[in-house]
Amino acid sequence: MNLVLMVWRQENARAHGHMQRIEAKDISPDMSFLEMLDVVNERLASLARRLSPLTTTAAKESAGRAAS
Repeated sequence: MNLVLMVWRQENARAHGHMQRIEAKDISPDMSFLEMLDVVNERLASLARRLSPLTTTAAKESAGRAAS
């Protein structure tokens, strides 16, 4: 099943945070909520490893402007 999560994100304790929409795709109905979060976190970490630093910086700036 596919789910849409609204997750609170902030870089550190002093940073302004924002809600971010994250799609959780191909989640098994047999998974617990915590198992689902593990899968989503692993997918996000894998995506971050594939992005260049320039792309990651641009994405952060874009997210910052959207939250304002």
